[in-house]
Amino acid sequence: MEWPLKWLHPVETAHNVYRVLSDYTDAMNRYEDDALQDWRKRNARLEKAALAIIRMRDELEGDDGDGGDQL
Repeated sequence: MEWPLKWLHPVETAHNVYRVLSDYTDAMNRYEDDALQDWRKRNARLEKAALAIIRMRDELEGDDGDGGDQL
């Protein structure tokens, strides 16, 4: 299948966002204590990107950080 060129960048961006969030969530659930600190040192850029994506998502959704919808 040949995708139209105008679709490639948004699709690639969405895929990259998914991978960053998946890797970050997996690490937060899998590792503890020293292992988590080691992962954070090795993956500082990935963690920074994941936290930025989460922050942007929360701003767009109007989430005030308490897990519920903002009225």
